[in-house]
Amino acid sequence: VPRGHYTLAVEGAGFKKAVQAPFDLEVQQQATFDFEMEVGQVNTAVEVKDSAPLVNTTSATLGQVVDNKFIDTMPLSGRNPLALVGLAPGIVGDTGGVNFSANGTRNSTSDVMLDGSIITGIEQNGGITDVKYVPSVDVVQEFKVQTNYFSAEFGNTGGAVINIVSKSGTNDLHGVGYEFHSASALNANKWESNRSGNNLPDSHKDIFGYAFGGPVILPKLYNGRNKTFFFTNYEGQRAAEAAKSPTSQNTVPTAQQLAGDFSNIRLQDGTPVTIYNPFSTFVNDDGETMRNPFTGNRIPASMIDPIALKLTSYFAKPTSDGNPFTHVNNWFAQGTNHTGSNQLAFKIDENISDKQRFSARYTVNWDDSQPFNALGNDANGSLPDTSRTQNGVVDYTRMQNPTTVINLRGGLTRAHERHVPASSFEQTSLGFPSILDYNGVNMFPRITTTGYQSLGVGGYALIWRDEDVYVGSGSVTKILGGHTLKLGAEVRRLHENYFQPNLPQGGFSFNRAQTGQNPLVASSRQGDAVASLLLGWGTMDGDNPGGYSIDVPAATTSGYFGGYLQDDWRITKRLTLNLGLRYDFDIPRTERFDREDWWDPTAPSPLAGKLSGVPSQFIDLKGAYKFVDGSNRSPFDGDYNNIQPRIGFAFSLNNKTVIRGGYGIFYSVNRDVVKGEVGYGWRSGSSLQWSRDSDLTQYATLENPF
Repeated sequence: VPRGHYTLAVEGAGFKKAVQAPFDLEVQQQATFDFEMEVGQVNTAVEVKDSAPLVNTTSATLGQVVDNKFIDTMPLSGRNPLALVGLAPGIVGDTGGVNFSANGTRNSTSDVMLDGSIITGIEQNGGITDVKYVPSVDVVQEFKVQTNYFSAEFGNTGGAVINIVSKSGTNDLHGVGYEFHSASALNANKWESNRSGNNLPDSHKDIFGYAFGGPVILPKLYNGRNKTFFFTNYEGQRAAEAAKSPTSQNTVPTAQQLAGDFSNIRLQDGTPVTIYNPFSTFVNDDGETMRNPFTGNRIPASMIDPIALKLTSYFAKPTSDGNPFTHVNNWFAQGTNHTGSNQLAFKIDENISDKQRFSARYTVNWDDSQPFNALGNDANGSLPDTSRTQNGVVDYTRMQNPTTVINLRGGLTRAHERHVPASSFEQTSLGFPSILDYNGVNMFPRITTTGYQSLGVGGYALIWRDEDVYVGSGSVTKILGGHTLKLGAEVRRLHENYFQPNLPQGGFSFNRAQTGQNPLVASSRQGDAVASLLLGWGTMDGDNPGGYSIDVPAATTSGYFGGYLQDDWRITKRLTLNLGLRYDFDIPRTERFDREDWWDPTAPSPLAGKLSGVPSQFIDLKGAYKFVDGSNRSPFDGDYNNIQPRIGFAFSLNNKTVIRGGYGIFYSVNRDVVKGEVGYGWRSGSSLQWSRDSDLTQYATLENPF
């Protein structure tokens, strides 16, 4: 039965009717009531008025229930009810999603269900789960976090099961409207802003909406009291918040430096930093190749690379002189990030008859994020983001007879996201070759100059995402004497259309080594990254070596099936055994256009029998790269032996104390499910060979980097 407020009555021929006082039944709760039937007339009732909090005496499973009253009264600034998952014992890590560990299990393997249908899916890297849709606080009636022993009903999870129940309408109309407001006028300015003479950015956040439910009544047409109910919710968020990046002072080149004049750059102690010409070298007495310094520490205009010259116009101008001598921390920018969202939910409940109940819910959420453009041009390091997430579920329950209940359920979650530039940028407009247009991504290239503010977005910033999760399940519950039997099955189908390349626009990195004296040994007293950029000689060293990525969007599909039988056997009034058996498996992923491959270590190598002059044991060489085809569309073999016994008990010492224990085998998400990339044969990347002789001479250039 659904979560709610109930009254329980028991009657039989020759006995007085026994009535339990009203009580609340929580989500996923198994409640046990014992009645002493007295001999008498049926029309005589014995009321049990004691409705103390119920102690679960029939299940080994434990969990923490968080109800709506608690959710409403907690200060949830993000309006995310999953942030309260951490209230359950054993939860460690980031809440708000599933990136937490439950009692030491692996993080990001938990399942979250809303009205019995999952709202989690597979993270694009495969093998872990993430939450695709988060309901509004005012939609949630309550939720339960189960973190230890699960019945056979639950599978495909290695951590916790979070079961959320949404609100429903009742016979009375109930509604609420709300508005939350915060503004920068109530906040203090940052120290860095005060130091730079900048006022606190204008920022505000508004969260507003309504929740309303009741019976469906159409005057003179339909009266849905006790039969048809509705519930609806809308929540909007509008925010203009202070940008978090840059979070501190940063450094940009001075106008002198961008013109090639480095005569004024120094170390903290005032010692000048010498700039050397990598195109002018000599051999010293030790046989080492050294570079000659630029006269006056100035790069002649004729030596400045044409592409680098165009890039100089995209650097921000200093806002202060910065630190003495070094001019470090000479730039500080602050502004606001603008975000907005709209979430709409609608639910209908229908009591078809005393034996049948139907429920349907649809929710949709639109998000839009416009980041602060600190540079004020196309080289900004942040991208706008827009998304739409939809979730729906239909549920049908039939009480076939007093001891048999049938349930059928179907659900769908669909997520759409674009994290792309507001407008396209042609890399060739800077002078870069047309090869950077090959993969169809037109955005400002990534330019990293060590010690200075970077230009363009970093790797893996671009995202195109469309995901679907289809779920169908059914169960039959049968009570036979002391046995409560539940037989059920679940099917999931997952689709992942995903594109997140590393550097599809091209990335170029520069440091001081290319303008130092010794090509083989870098020195903090020599060279400068901006000087190396002006000369068009980059580096592959460091955390951001640059390069170019050629990738294609992935369109993968995988499935899941699980079936189970659970028997909660009440042997005595004080002892209950929970016996279950589950079998499930993942259906390995395929790609719509068969762009998958794998390494087969047992297949004959293409080089077998073609090698001469090698030991005999290498003649019959094994190992080959294979590609999927129409007869074998997945690079994975299915894992079909996942049999999972579940055994538990609950023993009641008295009406206040229960001892529980359990054992089970659980299989979490497999690595062969949907993934946001195609096989290696359909994607590639290239690094830049700036030099082939350890920076003695230049090989790649900005005009011809590959």
